[in-house]
Amino acid sequence: MQRQKSKKRIKTIIVIALVLLMLSTVGITFAFWSAGVSGAEADNNLTVNIGTGQTVSTQLRFSDSTTPDLALVPFDITARSNETNEIRFDIDVFWEGTGETGDDLNGVNGVLNIELNTIMIGSTNFAGVAGRNGQPLFRVQFEDEQAIVGNDAQALVVTIIITMDQTSGPAQYAQIAGQEAVFGFRFWVD
Repeated sequence: MQRQKSKKRIKTIIVIALVLLMLSTVGITFAFWSAGVSGAEADNNLTVNIGTGQTVSTQLRFSDSTTPDLALVPFDITARSNETNEIRFDIDVFWEGTGETGDDLNGVNGVLNIELNTIMIGSTNFAGVAGRNGQPLFRVQFEDEQAIVGNDAQALVVTIIITMDQTSGPAQYAQIAGQEAVFGFRFWVD
């Protein structure tokens, strides 16, 4: 019986030793794997759709608030009752958006530019043609590069003043006397 107790004791000791050995192996294995863990890292890409700008169609609309009915004569001639030495146009300019995107112009600031292109009398362009004193036969004054606001209810008033020099001689006088002159301007907004 003693022998059985001793065998039992040896078996118990072996079982305990095996359990301890197993526990120490699991602990070592866990410690080994645990020692190999480092901080987490990852890359991520975000996709964003970028819209496109809409083209806003615009137009310039004009309203002439003065219609001169006097004949223009050279600036150094005394004008009679139906004549004047200076023609003045006050033009109301509106910069308006058109179409579906027209409201996108509301409150947008721009610069109105003006350029004299032609002074047509009959089929002849007198822009840049000199008069008697070597100066341009027709002088056109206006303020260029004026601030303008899109879809503004209040017009930008552009004043254009036209004066005339003496003709260079009888041939030039014959070309323009009693004729209608059409002044061509280009307007644009930057």
